[in-house]
Amino acid sequence: PSLQTFTQPYGQLLLTKLALFAILMILAALNKWHFGPALAAGRAGAFKRTVLLEYIGICLVLAATATLTTLYSPEAP
Repeated sequence: PSLQTFTQPYGQLLLTKLALFAILMILAALNKWHFGPALAAGRAGAFKRTVLLEYIGICLVLAATATLTTLYSPEAP
């Protein structure tokens, strides 16, 4: 309802979740446009690292979502 929501735990977790999701999208774009072609050329090191980072990021997003929905809820107006 207001920007003050982002100073509460619910809002902070929501912002964290959105930031993690944005990072995941950046990693996916890097894999598609940069590391994927490198993988096809036989250089798999960077691709493997970014896929591992994506898995870790997905786990963090799911943990933030679980915490968000289990422990916190937005304040009613």
